[in-house]
Amino acid sequence: MKDNEYFEDLTRRAARATDPWRHVDPGPPLSAADLRRQAERPDRQPSGWNRLRELVGGRARPGVMTWPRTGVVGGVVLALLVAVGVGFAQTPGAAPDAVYGAPGSLRLEFPGDAPAARDTLKELAARVAAVHDDPGTGGYSYLRVQTWSADLTSGKAAYTGTFTAADEQLWVAGDRSGRRVITDLPAQRAGAVTAERTGPNPPARADARDVAEFAPGELSLVIDEVSSEPSIFAGQLAYHDSSPGPQAPLRSIAAICRYHLLTPAQRAVALTVLANTDGVLFRGRVTDRAGRPGLAFSADNPGAATRDLLIVDAATGGLLGHEQIMLVRPDRADIPVPSTFTYVIYLAGRRVNAVA
Repeated sequence: MKDNEYFEDLTRRAARATDPWRHVDPGPPLSAADLRRQAERPDRQPSGWNRLRELVGGRARPGVMTWPRTGVVGGVVLALLVAVGVGFAQTPGAAPDAVYGAPGSLRLEFPGDAPAARDTLKELAARVAAVHDDPGTGGYSYLRVQTWSADLTSGKAAYTGTFTAADEQLWVAGDRSGRRVITDLPAQRAGAVTAERTGPNPPARADARDVAEFAPGELSLVIDEVSSEPSIFAGQLAYHDSSPGPQAPLRSIAAICRYHLLTPAQRAVALTVLANTDGVLFRGRVTDRAGRPGLAFSADNPGAATRDLLIVDAATGGLLGHEQIMLVRPDRADIPVPSTFTYVIYLAGRRVNAVA
């Protein structure tokens, strides 16, 4: 197979693997007349790009992951970078004179060799199951995160300093209606471990880049209802991310926590499922990017090219952070490794009476 044919095939396989609708029955095909009627609807978006952004970032099909604006493209590119090690230098190590504006690595208690996480997770799950916390009252779950990601989509220039950072607020009602507010943030300082703008006050509404309203049934929540049964919850995680390797349940839990306010029982079940996952390591105590103490757990993908890291509150079992770390340097890219290429900081989760 010629090189261009090989990489075209690799692209197709990576796109299939990261397709957020891969588990959804698309239904019967639409006729040309159906398509014309849809295109001529009075509520149709005036711009094809706005419609695409709506499908990818806001109004996905019920029960399907609502991806952030870089999620699908970034996922395809990441799959290309890590699939069977193609395109990577096979020995980890920083490139000479590497220029990469990534944040600094978290200071883990066990950054190198680390013990299996099973016993620690089981003990933590038992403690969390007995927690009686009060998320407040009200008809909406309010969740706020800060996201940061490297742009891996446009060649070497992107590897050397193109990043996106955002503050995302989400209000979710029981009927899957709600509102999402996304505000772009200035780039974090290169090499900084502690993130900026993580205080209790979110950005002003006037600064928001995108405000999306969701009618009942329109808001996708990764899964509709989070189970408190370990076997069912494990199946829900696998349905969301069925890729092989111990990193899959970590990614699914991170996604669920962006859309659901978990009870102590549900958090304990999540920890139990991780405890029963081979390949999850305990990285020890850590201070997260918002300055909060936590416990770190990690899993590498099967090719050991990337690592997923979860940071958990030791008292409540709540998720504080999720990071993805590049362990092997791509060819022709001046990236020191290990390097963080995306993170999510979970800043707030409570019940509120109204959408703000």
